[in-house]
Amino acid sequence: MNSRSLMFGIILSLLLLIVSLIGWSVYKYSILLHADGLTDPYVYTLSGETIVLRGDLKITVSQDEQYSLEKNDTLVTYEWIASIVYPDGSVVRMAENTRLVIEEVMVNRDLTEIRIANRIEQGKIWTNVVRTLFGNSYFVTRIPSQRVTAAVRGTIYEIDLENDYIHSVDHAVTLENDAKQTTTLISGEVARVSNIFERLKSDILDPTWIYLNTKFDEIYRVQLKKKLDDYMVKLAPKNFIDRISLWILSFFDSFRITISYAESYGKDSVQSLESMSEEALLRFYQDLSVLGNTREVVEMKIKVRAALFQMIPEKEQYKFSDALARGALYDSYMHPELKWALEKSIETFHPTKAIEELKNQFSSFDYKKSLKTIEDIMNDPTKTIDAVGGFIEDANKWTQNMLETLWNTAEKYNK
Repeated sequence: MNSRSLMFGIILSLLLLIVSLIGWSVYKYSILLHADGLTDPYVYTLSGETIVLRGDLKITVSQDEQYSLEKNDTLVTYEWIASIVYPDGSVVRMAENTRLVIEEVMVNRDLTEIRIANRIEQGKIWTNVVRTLFGNSYFVTRIPSQRVTAAVRGTIYEIDLENDYIHSVDHAVTLENDAKQTTTLISGEVARVSNIFERLKSDILDPTWIYLNTKFDEIYRVQLKKKLDDYMVKLAPKNFIDRISLWILSFFDSFRITISYAESYGKDSVQSLESMSEEALLRFYQDLSVLGNTREVVEMKIKVRAALFQMIPEKEQYKFSDALARGALYDSYMHPELKWALEKSIETFHPTKAIEELKNQFSSFDYKKSLKTIEDIMNDPTKTIDAVGGFIEDANKWTQNMLETLWNTAEKYNK
C-alpha cells in the first residue's frame, strides 16, 4: 500500500509538473503571439524637439524620445526631423517647420483592414506606406489649404507645401481636388499641389531630403526584416512542451493566424503556402511588401498572390483583385525579365478598368528615366552628404531605437 501511494504520488507530481510547464509555456506564447509589432501610433524625435498639441496640453518630445499619439493630435517640428510610426509599420517623416494632424488610425491584427488619415497644414513630409491596402483600406494625406487629398496603396511619396509640389517616389499616388477630379502620379512624376493636373520637372526636388529619406528607408527595411526574423525564431517551438502549448493556443482565433504564419515562415515552396490559412497568407504577403523588390522577393510574391487569390472565396475576390494586380504591374516594370509571368498573373485576378488605365500610363511614361533621377541623387554625394552633415551617421542608431520602441511598446501594450 505504501509503495502504491508512493508511486501514485510520484505520478501525480510528474503530471502536476508537466501541467505547470505547459501552463507556463502557454502563458509565454500567449504574450509573445500578441507582441508582433502592432501598437499605438507614436512620434519619435530624431533631432531637435517635436511638439504634440492635444487639446489644451502641449507635450515636448525631445531628441531620441517617443510619445504615443491619439486621434486629433497636432504635431509641430521647428528643426530637423521627427518620425511618426503607425501600427502597420508605415512611417511619415516630418521636416523642420512642419505641422501635421493625425485624423484617423485603425489597423486590425491581420493587416487586412488599414485606415489611416493625416492632414498636413505646413511644411514638408516623406511618407513610406509599407503595406498593401486591400478593399476599403486607405492611407490618405489631406492638404486643406489647397483642398487636395493624396491617396495611396503601398507607396512612397513626398509633399512639400513651401515649394508647392507632390512627388511620387515609388508606386503611384492618386490625387483628388475639391471638385472630385482625380489624377494619378506614377513613380517619378511630380505635380503642383495648387494644380494637381500640372506636371513639374524633377529639378524642383530637394536632393538632400530625398537622399536622407531614401537612406532611412533602406536601413528601416533591413532592420524591420531582422526584427521579423528574430520574432519568428522566438515563436519556434524548442521542445515537446512548446509544441503542445502552441497546439492548445491554435484553437483560439486570436492566436491561430500568427501560429499558422510562423509555421510556414521562411519556406518558399508552394506546398507550404497552401498549408497556411487565408489570414496567415495575407499576413505573409503584407510582410513581403516591406522587403523591397529584389528578384527573389518578386518571384515569391508571384507564388503568394496566386495561392492567396485561389484561397479567397469567389464572392470576396473583388476586394483583393485590384490590389494584387497593381502590385504585379509595378513589379513587372521593376523586373522586365519577369514581365511575361507577372502580366499572366494580372489576367487571373480579373482587375477593373482602373488597372488597365494605370498600365497604359506606365507604358507611356519614361519609367527608367524617372528611376534614374533618384539614382543620380543617391550617387552624387557632393549635393547631399555635406548638406546633411553627420545625420546619416546617426541613421542606423535612430532606426534601431525606433524599432526597439515599436516592439517593446507592442509587448507592453498587448499584455
